[in-house]
Amino acid sequence: MSRYITWGIVGAISVVTMATLWWATATYGIGASTDTITYLSVAQNVLAGNGFVSYDGGAMVEFPPIYPLLLCALLCLLPVPALSAMKFLSVLCAGGCNGVAAYLLQRCLHYSVARWVGLALLLFSVPLWSVYVMGWSEPPFIFFTLLLFVALIRYLQMPSMKQMFYTAGVSSLCILTRYAGICPVVVGAIGIGWGPLSCKWERLRRVALYLLLVFGTLGLWLVRNLCVSGTLMGERVPSERGFFWNLEACRRVLDGWFLPGAAIPIVAFLLLGTIMMLVQACRSPSSSILFRDILRLQVLFTSYVVVYLMLLVLSASRVAYDEPDNRLLAPIYVPLLLALLGVGEFIYSRFFGNIWLKRVVTVLAILFALAPVSSTINLLKEVHDEGVDFTSVRWWKSPSLAFLRQYKLDAPLYSNCPEAIYLHTGRPAELLPRRFYYATHLPVKEDIRDFAAEVREQRVAYLLWFLSEPTGYLYSPQQLTSVVTL
Repeated sequence: MSRYITWGIVGAISVVTMATLWWATATYGIGASTDTITYLSVAQNVLAGNGFVSYDGGAMVEFPPIYPLLLCALLCLLPVPALSAMKFLSVLCAGGCNGVAAYLLQRCLHYSVARWVGLALLLFSVPLWSVYVMGWSEPPFIFFTLLLFVALIRYLQMPSMKQMFYTAGVSSLCILTRYAGICPVVVGAIGIGWGPLSCKWERLRRVALYLLLVFGTLGLWLVRNLCVSGTLMGERVPSERGFFWNLEACRRVLDGWFLPGAAIPIVAFLLLGTIMMLVQACRSPSSSILFRDILRLQVLFTSYVVVYLMLLVLSASRVAYDEPDNRLLAPIYVPLLLALLGVGEFIYSRFFGNIWLKRVVTVLAILFALAPVSSTINLLKEVHDEGVDFTSVRWWKSPSLAFLRQYKLDAPLYSNCPEAIYLHTGRPAELLPRRFYYATHLPVKEDIRDFAAEVREQRVAYLLWFLSEPTGYLYSPQQLTSVVTL
Protein backbone atom coordinates (compact mmCIF):
# COMPACT_ATOMS: atom_id res chain seq x y z
CA MET A 1 0.00 0.00 0.00
CA SER A 2 1.21 3.51 -0.83
CA ARG A 3 2.83 5.41 2.01
CA TYR A 4 0.50 8.36 1.35
CA ILE A 5 -2.58 6.13 1.59
CA THR A 6 -1.27 4.62 4.83
CA TRP A 7 -0.70 7.99 6.46
CA GLY A 8 -4.04 9.23 5.11
CA ILE A 9 -5.81 6.33 6.85
CA VAL A 10 -3.83 6.93 10.05
CA GLY A 11 -4.73 10.63 10.03
CA ALA A 12 -8.41 9.96 9.29
CA ILE A 13 -8.68 7.40 12.11
CA SER A 14 -7.04 9.81 14.55
CA VAL A 15 -9.29 12.73 13.59
CA VAL A 16 -12.47 10.62 13.73
CA THR A 17 -11.47 9.28 17.14
CA MET A 18 -10.72 12.71 18.60
CA ALA A 19 -13.88 14.26 17.16
CA THR A 20 -16.04 11.41 18.48
CA LEU A 21 -14.54 11.63 21.97
CA TRP A 22 -14.92 15.41 21.99
CA TRP A 23 -18.60 15.03 21.09
CA ALA A 24 -19.22 12.29 23.69
CA THR A 25 -17.73 14.40 26.51
CA ALA A 26 -19.11 17.75 25.30
CA THR A 27 -22.08 17.80 27.70
CA TYR A 28 -20.66 16.80 31.07
CA GLY A 29 -16.92 16.62 30.48
CA ILE A 30 -14.46 13.77 30.78
CA GLY A 31 -15.46 10.96 33.13
CA ALA A 32 -13.98 11.12 36.63
CA SER A 33 -13.39 8.48 39.29
CA THR A 34 -11.39 8.48 42.51
CA ASP A 35 -8.17 7.91 40.53
CA THR A 36 -9.03 10.82 38.23
CA ILE A 37 -9.36 13.22 41.14
CA THR A 38 -6.13 11.95 42.66
CA TYR A 39 -4.32 12.72 39.39
CA LEU A 40 -5.93 16.16 39.15
CA SER A 41 -5.07 17.16 42.71
CA VAL A 42 -1.50 15.88 42.37
CA ALA A 43 -0.98 17.89 39.18
CA GLN A 44 -2.33 21.01 40.89
CA ASN A 45 -0.07 20.46 43.91
CA VAL A 46 2.98 19.92 41.70
CA LEU A 47 2.28 23.25 39.95
CA ALA A 48 1.82 24.89 43.35
CA GLY A 49 5.23 23.62 44.46
CA ASN A 50 3.91 21.08 46.95
CA GLY A 51 5.20 18.00 45.18
CA PHE A 52 3.33 14.79 44.36
CA VAL A 53 0.63 15.24 47.02
CA SER A 54 -3.02 14.27 46.68
CA TYR A 55 -6.16 16.17 47.72
CA ASP A 56 -6.13 14.43 51.12
CA GLY A 57 -2.58 15.57 51.89
CA GLY A 58 -1.03 12.14 51.36
CA ALA A 59 1.94 11.50 49.09
CA MET A 60 1.12 9.84 45.77
CA VAL A 61 2.81 6.44 45.78
CA GLU A 62 0.08 4.17 44.37
CA PHE A 63 0.64 5.56 40.86
CA PRO A 64 3.74 6.42 38.81
CA PRO A 65 4.38 10.10 37.96
CA ILE A 66 4.03 10.45 34.17
CA TYR A 67 0.28 11.08 33.97
CA PRO A 68 0.22 13.95 36.52
CA LEU A 69 3.27 15.44 34.78
CA LEU A 70 1.46 15.37 31.44
CA LEU A 71 -1.45 17.17 33.11
CA CYS A 72 0.96 19.75 34.52
CA ALA A 73 2.31 20.41 31.04
CA LEU A 74 -1.18 20.98 29.62
CA LEU A 75 -2.19 23.19 32.55
CA CYS A 76 0.86 25.33 31.85
CA LEU A 77 0.09 25.55 28.13
CA LEU A 78 -3.71 25.95 28.23
CA PRO A 79 -5.64 28.58 30.23
CA VAL A 80 -8.39 26.12 31.13
CA PRO A 81 -9.65 24.41 34.32
CA ALA A 82 -7.92 21.20 35.39
CA LEU A 83 -10.79 18.95 34.32
CA SER A 84 -10.82 20.54 30.86
CA ALA A 85 -7.06 20.00 30.57
CA MET A 86 -7.64 16.35 31.40
CA LYS A 87 -10.22 16.17 28.61
CA PHE A 88 -7.71 17.64 26.15
CA LEU A 89 -5.16 15.05 27.26
CA SER A 90 -7.62 12.18 26.86
CA VAL A 91 -8.65 13.38 23.39
CA LEU A 92 -5.02 13.67 22.26
CA CYS A 93 -4.10 10.26 23.68
CA ALA A 94 -7.18 8.59 22.18
CA GLY A 95 -6.34 10.00 18.75
CA GLY A 96 -2.72 8.93 19.19
CA CYS A 97 -3.69 5.41 20.31
CA ASN A 98 -6.02 4.75 17.40
CA GLY A 99 -3.65 6.44 14.96
CA VAL A 100 -0.67 4.29 15.97
CA ALA A 101 -2.93 1.20 16.06
CA ALA A 102 -4.10 1.98 12.51
CA TYR A 103 -0.46 2.32 11.43
CA LEU A 104 0.36 -1.08 12.97
CA LEU A 105 -2.61 -2.64 11.18
CA GLN A 106 -1.37 -1.27 7.85
CA ARG A 107 2.23 -2.21 8.61
CA CYS A 108 1.76 -5.74 10.01
CA LEU A 109 -1.13 -7.09 7.92
CA HIS A 110 -0.98 -7.90 4.21
CA TYR A 111 -4.59 -8.61 3.17
CA SER A 112 -6.96 -5.69 2.58
CA VAL A 113 -9.85 -7.56 4.21
CA ALA A 114 -7.84 -8.09 7.39
CA ARG A 115 -6.84 -4.44 7.48
CA TRP A 116 -10.40 -3.15 7.07
CA VAL A 117 -11.77 -5.64 9.60
CA GLY A 118 -9.06 -4.48 12.01
CA LEU A 119 -9.92 -0.81 11.46
CA ALA A 120 -13.61 -1.50 12.09
CA LEU A 121 -12.86 -3.40 15.31
CA LEU A 122 -10.56 -0.56 16.34
CA LEU A 123 -13.08 2.22 15.77
CA PHE A 124 -15.90 0.32 17.52
CA SER A 125 -13.87 -1.11 20.38
CA VAL A 126 -15.86 -1.20 23.63
CA PRO A 127 -12.80 -1.58 25.92
CA LEU A 128 -10.89 1.27 24.29
CA TRP A 129 -13.81 3.68 24.37
CA SER A 130 -14.49 2.68 27.98
CA VAL A 131 -11.10 4.14 28.97
CA TYR A 132 -11.02 6.98 26.43
CA VAL A 133 -14.09 8.63 28.01
CA MET A 134 -12.43 8.61 31.46
CA GLY A 135 -9.68 10.76 32.96
CA TRP A 136 -7.41 7.79 33.52
CA SER A 137 -3.78 6.93 32.81
CA GLU A 138 -4.76 4.01 30.53
CA PRO A 139 -4.95 6.08 27.29
CA PRO A 140 -1.34 7.37 27.55
CA PHE A 141 -0.22 3.93 28.74
CA ILE A 142 -1.79 2.27 25.68
CA PHE A 143 -0.28 4.97 23.46
CA PHE A 144 3.24 4.40 24.83
CA THR A 145 2.80 0.62 24.56
CA LEU A 146 1.85 0.87 20.89
CA LEU A 147 4.79 3.21 20.30
CA LEU A 148 6.97 0.50 21.82
CA PHE A 149 5.78 -1.98 19.20
CA VAL A 150 6.60 0.56 16.47
CA ALA A 151 10.06 0.99 18.04
CA LEU A 152 10.59 -2.78 18.12
CA ILE A 153 9.58 -3.10 14.46
CA ARG A 154 12.19 -0.51 13.56
CA TYR A 155 14.78 -2.17 15.79
CA LEU A 156 14.19 -5.54 14.11
CA GLN A 157 14.78 -3.82 10.76
CA MET A 158 17.84 -1.85 11.88
CA PRO A 159 19.28 -3.04 15.24
CA SER A 160 21.36 0.04 15.99
CA MET A 161 22.27 1.27 19.47
CA LYS A 162 20.34 4.47 18.77
CA GLN A 163 17.16 2.49 18.11
CA MET A 164 17.77 0.39 21.23
CA PHE A 165 18.04 3.55 23.37
CA TYR A 166 14.82 4.84 21.81
CA THR A 167 13.10 1.54 22.65
CA ALA A 168 14.35 1.77 26.25
CA GLY A 169 13.05 5.33 26.50
CA VAL A 170 9.56 4.36 25.34
CA SER A 171 9.58 1.36 27.71
CA SER A 172 10.48 3.71 30.58
CA LEU A 173 7.49 5.90 29.72
CA CYS A 174 5.28 2.79 29.86
CA ILE A 175 6.40 1.69 33.30
CA LEU A 176 6.36 5.26 34.66
CA THR A 177 2.75 5.67 33.49
CA ARG A 178 1.42 2.47 35.03
CA TYR A 179 3.20 -0.16 37.07
CA ALA A 180 1.71 -2.72 34.66
CA GLY A 181 4.30 -1.31 32.27
CA ILE A 182 6.44 -4.25 33.35
CA CYS A 183 4.64 -6.16 30.56
CA PRO A 184 5.84 -3.89 27.72
CA VAL A 185 9.30 -4.01 29.28
CA VAL A 186 9.32 -7.83 29.12
CA VAL A 187 8.18 -7.75 25.49
CA GLY A 188 10.84 -5.17 24.70
CA ALA A 189 13.50 -7.46 26.16
CA ILE A 190 12.17 -10.34 24.04
CA GLY A 191 12.28 -8.20 20.90
CA ILE A 192 15.84 -6.99 21.52
CA GLY A 193 17.00 -10.48 22.46
CA TRP A 194 15.46 -11.90 19.29
CA GLY A 195 16.93 -9.23 17.06
CA PRO A 196 18.77 -9.94 13.81
CA LEU A 197 22.26 -9.56 15.31
CA SER A 198 24.35 -12.66 14.64
CA CYS A 199 26.40 -12.43 17.87
CA LYS A 200 24.52 -14.00 20.79
CA TRP A 201 26.61 -12.18 23.40
CA GLU A 202 25.94 -8.83 21.78
CA ARG A 203 22.20 -9.51 21.95
CA LEU A 204 22.48 -10.43 25.65
CA ARG A 205 24.55 -7.33 26.34
CA ARG A 206 21.90 -5.12 24.74
CA VAL A 207 19.11 -6.80 26.68
CA ALA A 208 21.03 -6.20 29.93
CA LEU A 209 21.65 -2.54 29.02
CA TYR A 210 18.01 -2.10 28.02
CA LEU A 211 16.77 -3.51 31.35
CA LEU A 212 19.29 -1.43 33.29
CA LEU A 213 18.06 1.78 31.65
CA VAL A 214 14.38 1.00 32.17
CA PHE A 215 14.56 -0.25 35.75
CA GLY A 216 17.02 2.50 36.63
CA THR A 217 14.38 5.15 35.94
CA LEU A 218 11.71 3.17 37.79
CA GLY A 219 14.10 2.62 40.68
CA LEU A 220 14.46 6.36 41.25
CA TRP A 221 10.68 6.71 41.66
CA LEU A 222 10.45 3.67 43.96
CA VAL A 223 13.24 5.02 46.18
CA ARG A 224 11.31 8.27 46.44
CA ASN A 225 8.18 6.31 47.43
CA LEU A 226 10.11 4.43 50.09
CA CYS A 227 11.45 7.67 51.53
CA VAL A 228 8.09 9.45 51.77
CA SER A 229 5.81 6.54 52.72
CA GLY A 230 7.87 3.57 53.80
CA THR A 231 6.37 1.52 50.95
CA LEU A 232 7.34 0.99 47.33
CA MET A 233 3.85 1.23 45.82
CA GLY A 234 1.52 2.21 48.63
CA GLU A 235 -0.66 0.21 50.98
CA ARG A 236 -1.32 -3.33 49.69
CA VAL A 237 -3.53 -5.92 51.37
CA PRO A 238 -4.08 -9.59 50.47
CA SER A 239 -6.79 -10.41 47.94
CA GLU A 240 -9.79 -12.53 48.85
CA ARG A 241 -10.22 -13.63 45.21
CA GLY A 242 -8.33 -16.66 43.99
CA PHE A 243 -6.51 -17.34 40.73
CA PHE A 244 -9.38 -19.12 39.00
CA TRP A 245 -11.94 -16.53 40.14
CA ASN A 246 -9.88 -13.78 38.47
CA LEU A 247 -9.28 -15.94 35.41
CA GLU A 248 -13.03 -16.41 35.05
CA ALA A 249 -13.54 -12.65 35.46
CA CYS A 250 -11.11 -12.06 32.57
CA ARG A 251 -13.03 -14.54 30.46
CA ARG A 252 -16.31 -12.70 31.10
CA VAL A 253 -14.73 -9.40 30.07
CA LEU A 254 -13.28 -10.84 26.85
CA ASP A 255 -16.69 -12.35 26.03
CA GLY A 256 -18.13 -8.84 25.96
CA TRP A 257 -15.57 -7.54 23.47
CA PHE A 258 -16.58 -9.56 20.45
CA LEU A 259 -19.30 -12.23 20.72
CA PRO A 260 -20.83 -13.99 23.77
CA GLY A 261 -18.81 -17.08 24.60
CA ALA A 262 -16.01 -16.12 22.22
CA ALA A 263 -13.19 -15.67 24.79
CA ILE A 264 -12.02 -19.29 25.04
CA PRO A 265 -12.20 -20.01 21.26
CA ILE A 266 -10.34 -16.75 20.54
CA VAL A 267 -7.52 -17.51 22.99
CA ALA A 268 -7.27 -21.10 21.70
CA PHE A 269 -7.23 -19.85 18.08
CA LEU A 270 -4.47 -17.37 18.94
CA LEU A 271 -2.22 -19.82 20.78
CA LEU A 272 -2.68 -22.70 18.33
CA GLY A 273 -2.16 -20.42 15.33
CA THR A 274 1.05 -18.98 16.80
CA ILE A 275 2.32 -22.50 17.53
CA MET A 276 1.54 -23.51 13.94
CA MET A 277 3.56 -20.55 12.67
CA LEU A 278 6.51 -21.53 14.89
CA VAL A 279 6.31 -25.13 13.67
CA GLN A 280 6.25 -23.90 10.07
CA ALA A 281 9.39 -21.84 10.72
CA CYS A 282 11.17 -24.81 12.36
CA ARG A 283 10.26 -27.18 9.53
CA SER A 284 11.37 -24.69 6.89
CA PRO A 285 14.55 -22.98 8.15
CA SER A 286 14.91 -21.36 4.75
CA SER A 287 11.59 -19.53 5.08
CA SER A 288 11.41 -16.14 3.41
CA ILE A 289 12.59 -13.03 5.21
CA LEU A 290 9.01 -11.72 5.06
CA PHE A 291 7.66 -14.78 6.91
CA ARG A 292 10.38 -14.52 9.58
CA ASP A 293 9.49 -10.85 10.13
CA ILE A 294 5.79 -11.73 10.38
CA LEU A 295 6.62 -14.51 12.86
CA ARG A 296 8.68 -12.17 15.06
CA LEU A 297 5.82 -9.66 15.24
CA GLN A 298 3.31 -12.43 15.91
CA VAL A 299 5.37 -13.71 18.83
CA LEU A 300 5.75 -10.20 20.26
CA PHE A 301 2.00 -9.45 20.12
CA THR A 302 1.07 -12.87 21.54
CA SER A 303 3.72 -12.61 24.27
CA TYR A 304 2.37 -9.26 25.37
CA VAL A 305 -1.20 -10.59 25.63
CA VAL A 306 -0.13 -13.71 27.56
CA VAL A 307 2.28 -11.89 29.90
CA TYR A 308 -0.25 -9.13 30.65
CA LEU A 309 -3.09 -11.57 31.35
CA MET A 310 -0.92 -13.71 33.61
CA LEU A 311 0.41 -10.69 35.49
CA LEU A 312 -3.10 -9.31 35.97
CA VAL A 313 -4.57 -12.60 37.19
CA LEU A 314 -1.64 -13.34 39.50
CA SER A 315 -1.49 -9.83 40.99
CA ALA A 316 -5.29 -9.70 41.44
CA SER A 317 -5.04 -13.03 43.27
CA ARG A 318 -2.43 -11.65 45.67
CA VAL A 319 -3.35 -7.98 46.08
CA ALA A 320 -6.85 -6.59 46.66
CA TYR A 321 -8.17 -4.15 44.07
CA ASP A 322 -11.03 -3.94 41.58
CA GLU A 323 -11.88 -7.16 39.77
CA PRO A 324 -10.68 -7.45 36.14
CA ASP A 325 -12.82 -5.26 33.88
CA ASN A 326 -12.62 -3.31 30.62
CA ARG A 327 -10.32 -0.76 32.22
CA LEU A 328 -7.74 -3.26 33.40
CA LEU A 329 -7.85 -5.35 30.22
CA ALA A 330 -8.05 -2.56 27.63
CA PRO A 331 -4.23 -2.41 27.17
CA ILE A 332 -4.23 -5.86 25.52
CA TYR A 333 -6.97 -5.05 22.99
CA VAL A 334 -4.83 -3.78 20.09
CA PRO A 335 -2.02 -6.38 20.49
CA LEU A 336 -4.70 -9.09 20.74
CA LEU A 337 -6.39 -7.76 17.61
CA LEU A 338 -3.10 -7.69 15.69
CA ALA A 339 -2.17 -11.20 16.85
CA LEU A 340 -5.61 -12.63 15.94
CA LEU A 341 -5.59 -11.06 12.49
CA GLY A 342 -2.00 -12.20 11.94
CA VAL A 343 -2.96 -15.81 12.71
CA GLY A 344 -6.05 -15.40 10.54
CA GLU A 345 -3.94 -14.28 7.58
CA PHE A 346 -1.56 -17.22 8.06
CA ILE A 347 -4.38 -19.77 8.09
CA TYR A 348 -6.28 -17.99 5.31
CA SER A 349 -3.29 -18.09 2.96
CA ARG A 350 -2.39 -21.74 3.59
CA PHE A 351 -5.62 -23.62 4.16
CA PHE A 352 -8.31 -21.78 2.20
CA GLY A 353 -7.42 -22.28 -1.44
CA ASN A 354 -10.98 -22.48 -2.80
CA ILE A 355 -12.25 -19.08 -3.95
CA TRP A 356 -15.79 -19.66 -2.61
CA LEU A 357 -14.47 -20.76 0.75
CA LYS A 358 -12.37 -17.60 0.92
CA ARG A 359 -15.46 -15.51 0.19
CA VAL A 360 -17.41 -17.22 2.97
CA VAL A 361 -14.55 -16.56 5.41
CA THR A 362 -14.44 -12.92 4.30
CA VAL A 363 -18.16 -12.44 4.92
CA LEU A 364 -17.88 -14.06 8.37
CA ALA A 365 -14.94 -11.77 9.21
CA ILE A 366 -16.96 -8.70 8.22
CA LEU A 367 -19.92 -9.82 10.35
CA PHE A 368 -17.52 -10.43 13.24
CA ALA A 369 -16.21 -6.87 12.84
CA LEU A 370 -19.73 -5.43 12.99
CA ALA A 371 -20.68 -7.27 16.20
CA PRO A 372 -19.55 -4.56 18.71
CA VAL A 373 -20.95 -1.59 16.74
CA SER A 374 -24.24 -1.23 18.63
CA SER A 375 -22.59 -1.60 22.07
CA THR A 376 -20.05 1.10 21.27
CA ILE A 377 -22.67 3.53 19.93
CA ASN A 378 -24.82 2.99 23.04
CA LEU A 379 -21.80 3.60 25.29
CA LEU A 380 -20.90 6.87 23.59
CA LYS A 381 -24.50 8.07 23.55
CA GLU A 382 -24.86 7.32 27.27
CA VAL A 383 -21.69 9.28 28.04
CA HIS A 384 -22.95 12.22 25.97
CA ASP A 385 -26.44 12.22 27.52
CA GLU A 386 -25.68 11.33 31.15
CA GLY A 387 -21.95 11.64 31.81
CA VAL A 388 -19.79 9.13 33.70
CA ASP A 389 -19.14 8.54 37.41
CA PHE A 390 -18.36 11.76 39.32
CA THR A 391 -19.03 13.93 36.26
CA SER A 392 -22.44 12.42 35.52
CA VAL A 393 -25.57 14.56 35.50
CA ARG A 394 -26.62 13.58 39.03
CA TRP A 395 -23.35 14.89 40.47
CA TRP A 396 -23.46 18.15 38.54
CA LYS A 397 -27.05 18.71 39.75
CA SER A 398 -26.50 17.50 43.33
CA PRO A 399 -28.17 19.97 45.76
CA SER A 400 -25.70 18.98 48.49
CA LEU A 401 -22.73 19.96 46.34
CA ALA A 402 -24.52 23.14 45.26
CA PHE A 403 -24.92 24.02 48.95
CA LEU A 404 -21.19 23.46 49.57
CA ARG A 405 -20.29 25.65 46.60
CA GLN A 406 -22.47 28.46 47.92
CA TYR A 407 -21.70 28.41 51.64
CA LYS A 408 -18.46 28.20 53.60
CA LEU A 409 -18.50 25.71 56.46
CA ASP A 410 -16.93 26.71 59.77
CA ALA A 411 -15.91 23.19 60.80
CA PRO A 412 -14.28 20.08 59.28
CA LEU A 413 -16.27 18.04 56.78
CA TYR A 414 -16.37 14.23 56.66
CA SER A 415 -17.86 12.18 53.84
CA ASN A 416 -17.93 8.82 52.10
CA CYS A 417 -17.02 10.62 48.83
CA PRO A 418 -14.44 13.32 49.64
CA GLU A 419 -13.08 13.08 46.08
CA ALA A 420 -16.44 14.15 44.60
CA ILE A 421 -16.60 17.07 47.01
CA TYR A 422 -13.09 18.14 46.04
CA LEU A 423 -13.85 17.87 42.31
CA HIS A 424 -17.08 19.87 42.38
CA THR A 425 -16.32 22.42 45.10
CA GLY A 426 -12.54 22.53 45.49
CA ARG A 427 -13.13 21.98 49.21
CA PRO A 428 -11.08 19.31 51.05
CA ALA A 429 -13.03 16.72 53.05
CA GLU A 430 -11.98 13.81 55.24
CA LEU A 431 -12.84 10.20 54.50
CA LEU A 432 -14.94 8.53 57.18
CA PRO A 433 -13.23 5.73 59.17
CA ARG A 434 -12.96 2.40 57.37
CA ARG A 435 -14.37 -0.89 58.60
CA PHE A 436 -12.64 -2.97 55.91
CA TYR A 437 -9.90 -2.54 53.37
CA TYR A 438 -11.21 -1.58 49.94
CA ALA A 439 -12.47 -4.52 47.83
CA THR A 440 -12.08 -6.94 50.76
CA HIS A 441 -13.71 -7.95 54.02
CA LEU A 442 -10.42 -7.71 55.89
CA PRO A 443 -10.89 -5.48 58.97
CA VAL A 444 -8.90 -2.27 59.20
CA LYS A 445 -7.00 -1.61 62.39
CA GLU A 446 -8.63 1.75 62.92
CA ASP A 447 -10.36 2.42 66.22
CA ILE A 448 -13.66 4.20 65.70
CA ARG A 449 -13.17 5.72 69.14
CA ASP A 450 -10.16 7.64 67.79
CA PHE A 451 -12.49 9.19 65.22
CA ALA A 452 -14.95 10.06 68.00
CA ALA A 453 -12.20 11.69 70.06
CA GLU A 454 -11.10 13.72 67.04
CA VAL A 455 -14.66 14.95 66.45
CA ARG A 456 -15.15 15.84 70.13
CA GLU A 457 -11.91 17.79 70.11
CA GLN A 458 -13.21 19.83 67.20
CA ARG A 459 -16.58 20.20 69.03
CA VAL A 460 -18.49 20.54 65.74
CA ALA A 461 -18.02 18.67 62.46
CA TYR A 462 -20.13 18.12 59.37
CA LEU A 463 -20.95 14.77 57.79
CA LEU A 464 -22.16 14.39 54.21
CA TRP A 465 -23.18 10.85 53.21
CA PHE A 466 -24.10 10.09 49.61
CA LEU A 467 -26.68 7.29 49.65
CA SER A 468 -26.13 6.02 46.11
CA GLU A 469 -22.40 5.34 46.50
CA PRO A 470 -21.16 1.76 47.16
CA THR A 471 -19.05 2.56 50.21
CA GLY A 472 -19.91 -0.40 52.42
CA TYR A 473 -16.29 -0.68 53.54
CA LEU A 474 -16.76 2.51 55.62
CA TYR A 475 -18.63 3.00 58.89
CA SER A 476 -22.14 4.22 58.04
CA PRO A 477 -23.86 7.13 59.83
CA GLN A 478 -26.01 4.60 61.71
CA GLN A 479 -22.89 2.83 63.00
CA LEU A 480 -21.24 6.12 63.92
CA THR A 481 -24.12 7.00 66.26
CA SER A 482 -22.64 4.57 68.79
CA VAL A 483 -19.69 6.95 69.38
CA VAL A 484 -20.80 10.41 68.21
CA THR A 485 -24.00 12.43 68.24
CA LEU A 486 -25.45 13.16 64.80
